[in-house]
Amino acid sequence: MLTPLTGVGPVPVGWALVGAAVNEREVREALLDGMGPLSILTDTGCRGQAFTAELAARDVALLTPPTKAERATMPKVTQRFIAAHRNRIEGGFTTEKDQLHLAHHRARTGWGLLTRVAGKLAAFTLRTVWRRDGRDIE
Repeated sequence: MLTPLTGVGPVPVGWALVGAAVNEREVREALLDGMGPLSILTDTGCRGQAFTAELAARDVALLTPPTKAERATMPKVTQRFIAAHRNRIEGGFTTEKDQLHLAHHRARTGWGLLTRVAGKLAAFTLRTVWRRDGRDIE
């Protein structure tokens, strides 16, 4: 399983390749060591008061889509920000899965898999940064 850590970009700023049985929260915590102050927009799977408090202690703000009960107290501007940027995150996962074909890597060893994933994520990041800079990419 690939666990990318993305900003609003969606440029990966960290990633880990772990087995399917590994707890994603533990992986995210390891990825966040030394990174702060930081704001992360993530899915509802990261929701939890204890996890959010742990990240806040590291100067990391965690934004998750609000539940119906939270919508009443969350500022509308924050709700609009989350809604507007959710597609970027999902688009990043779609790109990694469909366009970069990470599910069909054809690697034969663990090192081969790491090399292929690192190369594809580097290419994806470079393309995204160049597009932001206004460069024409074909």
